[in-house]
Amino acid sequence: MSHEIRSLTFGEKISGKTNPLDGIEGIAKEESTMFQYYLKIVPLTYETLDSEPIHTNQFSSTRHEKLVGSFSGESGMPGVFFS
Repeated sequence: MSHEIRSLTFGEKISGKTNPLDGIEGIAKEESTMFQYYLKIVPLTYETLDSEPIHTNQFSSTRHEKLVGSFSGESGMPGVFFS
């Protein structure tokens, strides 16, 4: 379940602003790996000096990775999950 998150945005994308998961890679070193991303999303009003306010969102993230399946003793399904 190796993966790359090229871009993850909630709301309008703001030029020059990066988000915490942009460009993140998850490399599964073993078979049956579960990647879990826990997100906290809050509203954001972004204002520049020469334009109208932009209503969008920003977020923080926590990532967990674990081996799952009968050989690891951990329950779960291999995959990439967002909560």
